[in-house]
Amino acid sequence: MGTTISMLLPENQAERGAQIVRTLFSEWEQTLSRFLPESELSQLNQRAGTPVAVSDLLYTVLATALMAAQATEGIYDPALLDQLVQLGYDRTFDDLPAVRFDPIIPGEPGGRWRGMKVDPIRRLVTLPAGIKLDFGGIAKGMAVDAALEKLHESGIGAAMVNAGGDLAVLGFPPASEQWLIAVPGREQFWTIPLHHGAIATSGIAHRHWWQG
Repeated sequence: MGTTISMLLPENQAERGAQIVRTLFSEWEQTLSRFLPESELSQLNQRAGTPVAVSDLLYTVLATALMAAQATEGIYDPALLDQLVQLGYDRTFDDLPAVRFDPIIPGEPGGRWRGMKVDPIRRLVTLPAGIKLDFGGIAKGMAVDAALEKLHESGIGAAMVNAGGDLAVLGFPPASEQWLIAVPGREQFWTIPLHHGAIATSGIAHRHWWQG
């Protein structure tokens, strides 16, 4: 998914838990990664204007993304892949230089996600011409939640799963009632106590570039 996945698990359950997480993220990557030409998402992006039957996983993530776009009035927009590529995010973080200076490229206005047609009964998705999807702002967090659910179902009672700064916790670490989350800043680290739930720590400390 173009990022690093890390996890904390009880020592006696680490091997089994890690395999559960790896299997889940592999499935999500094969379905949703825009960096894999053979992924289901990449194939959907190549068929704009045509109704496409999609998997339950892709449909669930798309439906959630559209709800987020509606709730934020387009502040979150899953239909900005071309604009992201124009801005320089055309490869995974591993392949990006640490700092880039690029010229300003005028982008198209957002809001084109409203033109998508979704048939929830037949799981059909029709993208308008010129629209390509990217779930980078939502899929990792959903995958983390799904991984913790799988771990819980398997009998693992404590874990933390971190997908490139989008992380969530299950239970508590040994001899503690909170997880201490280190968040890197430009000049220092911040430590945030987390008792339950999730937190997004994405920022510009690891990769950033300027335009102009």
